[in-house]
Amino acid sequence: MSEFTGYLIEKYNNMGDAYTSRRFLEEASFRNIHLNLIGACDTSIRDDGIFFVREGIETALPKVDFAMMRFKGKSMIQQISTISKYQYNALSPYVFYLNKIQQLQTLSSSFFVKPHYMIGTKETAFISISSYLGLPFVMKGLESSQGQEVFLIQSQEDYEMSTLQFPLEKEWLFEEYIQTSYGRDIRMYVLRGKILGVMERQSQGDFRANVYLGAKVHPLEPNEILHKIAWDLYEQSHLDMMGIDLLYGKEGYVFCEVNCMPGIYGMEQACKINVAGAVMDMIKGDLCHDC
Repeated sequence: MSEFTGYLIEKYNNMGDAYTSRRFLEEASFRNIHLNLIGACDTSIRDDGIFFVREGIETALPKVDFAMMRFKGKSMIQQISTISKYQYNALSPYVFYLNKIQQLQTLSSSFFVKPHYMIGTKETAFISISSYLGLPFVMKGLESSQGQEVFLIQSQEDYEMSTLQFPLEKEWLFEEYIQTSYGRDIRMYVLRGKILGVMERQSQGDFRANVYLGAKVHPLEPNEILHKIAWDLYEQSHLDMMGIDLLYGKEGYVFCEVNCMPGIYGMEQACKINVAGAVMDMIKGDLCHDC
């Protein structure tokens, strides 16, 4: 039986014990896939090659069958992609859909609505934002995750305090606040347009419903509308795997965002499904097809 090789691209070398990384490594080994965790920030890219650095020792990275992208540094992952035949997600849609504005501008479905939004910097006048979006409004970093760089702005003082620690040129997404979804949302884990699992996330006193921030989760049975949303967004994005986040609007679902590198802890715990195994089966199927 052929042994396939791959890289799991995380931020640092020491993330092998993090739940999502550990589960992918475990399920890969069960399928005769040799998957190495590579920390992008512990990797040296030079004009003579790409080198893995551990304890001060550099080792040249050989070419592999595939790479799993779980790092946001675009230049770094573009270089690493040159030594892997396949990328998951594929490099072009992965890089494009890391940006929340590009998601809002290009993804659509007749089964959800999108919130009103503005793009700006900390120098964008508060009155300009609040007069268009109302109060409160939500302020998001363009490539933030796990609820970080996401603020609920209820006053000019909130706005000034939230932007204080960031540079003037940093760009922000300002969004209409969906009051009916306070502290709860829906996360779907989707593989090539098919729903693997759906959960509702419920926060404990925070408008953000991220598992990373302590939100509780419970499984949901996907309805016909959710299946259609999953397929619509896959057809448009071509993301092999994605987390789709939806809010509860007054008259239906409201698009929140797509996550190109979703964690799997909450989904596996809530839905009692083997997400990591399903992902590795998909990858191995692609590789075996080429055999």
